[in-house]
Formats: sequence, structure tokens, C-alpha cells
Amino acid sequence: METYDLLTINIKVAGNNFRIAIRGEEEESYRIAEQVLNKKLEHYEHKFANLQRNTIIAMAAYDMAVCFMRYAKSLDNTELLEDIKAIVDKEIGDMVD
Repeated sequence: METYDLLTINIKVAGNNFRIAIRGEEEESYRIAEQVLNKKLEHYEHKFANLQRNTIIAMAAYDMAVCFMRYAKSLDNTELLEDIKAIVDKEIGDMVD
């Protein structure tokens, strides 16, 4: 099993602070993801000011999942999509059980 040097970073998403351990070479990806998600949340908060916070968070998460699926599909990588579907199906099955 490969071992990695972990870096502990602090991120803030949806007003919540998180301290997470990541591989150092992935820090930029985590920082960008933090910014993108917070901008999505801000967009939905302004567009739908009357909705509850948890609904706004769900909408932003769904939007990002759709973006990811569009990207994955653009790669024309059927195997990747099948792997993602299998993971999602397993997680849903585990939640139901």
C-alpha cells in the first residue's frame, strides 16, 4: 500500500470550518473546490433568498454533481461512468439497509 505525506489544511464551506488531512500535491484542487462550492452557494443564496440553508446546500451539491457527470461523460469513458454508478448504487444500498 502506498503511503503519502499528509498536509493538514483548514477549509470553510457553507459557513462551516473543516480541518482535513490531504496529500500535499492535491492542496490546489481542494482550495479551488472550496472556492467553487462557496461561489455556487452564494449564487443560489441570492437567486433563492427565501429557501432554507439546507435546500441551498443541496441545490449547489446537485449542480456540482451534474457538472462532474457532464465532464466525465465528455471524456467518453464508459468504464468510469459505470464505476461511479456502481459506487453510488452501493452507497444508496448501504443507506437503505
